[in-house]
Amino acid sequence: MITIREMTKQDISQVSEMMCSCYRWLGKGNDFTEQQVDYLVSERGLIEMIRNESQSQIYLVACMNNTVVGGSSGES
Repeated sequence: MITIREMTKQDISQVSEMMCSCYRWLGKGNDFTEQQVDYLVSERGLIEMIRNESQSQIYLVACMNNTVVGGSSGES
């Protein structure tokens, strides 16, 4: 069963891994340049970026068996 809840500090590394995987998939499917994918992964997927953004935005995570399988963020 999938549960949706607010992200915790313990989820940040899993959220980062998930976002980086999604950026790589997005780049491959949309013919992004290697530089574009590298930017998304190395800047937007960083643990520090997610940690900082979570101070001003609500991050929700979808979890299955205590593993983050999806997420979303928005203004709080």
